[in-house]
Amino acid sequence: LVTAKIQLENADSQLKSSKAQLDDANTKITSQQAIINTSRETLEDSYKKGNITKEAYDSGVKLLDSSQAELDKQKKQYESGLEQYNDGLKQYNDGKLQYEIGYAKYEDGKKQYEDGYSQYTSGLAQYESAKAQYDAGKAQYDAGYAQYASGKAKYDSGKAEYDKNYA
Repeated sequence: LVTAKIQLENADSQLKSSKAQLDDANTKITSQQAIINTSRETLEDSYKKGNITKEAYDSGVKLLDSSQAELDKQKKQYESGLEQYNDGLKQYNDGKLQYEIGYAKYEDGKKQYEDGYSQYTSGLAQYESAKAQYDAGKAQYDAGYAQYASGKAKYDSGKAEYDKNYA
């Protein structure tokens, strides 16, 4: 469980780092798109007002189209990265859920072990108490049996003497 927790923490850190990189890339893409859009509007406005030649306009359009194509590639890379991030996040969440389920089972097993150990120590104490009572009872029995044996021996001796003298 410790290893799994460390792996989850590492994955969480990596996901946060990836998310920050994706957010940064998205901000840059959005900013670049705004620049291209503004540049395109400025170029068209300048051409309509006659401030630039057709060749300059065509050259500007070509440059902006090239920039847009490059930005579109970056957008696709971003979308691919976002998809990978979302897949990673799903795997992380699944792993975290499995860890939490496993940890709950571990805690349940630990509680069962502790309850069982408590029952064992309680049972052991009861056994030791019962054994002490048994040992005390056996000692009393042994003492009583010794008195009985001594009394029986006296009885047998007295009976034998009686039988010998009076029978």
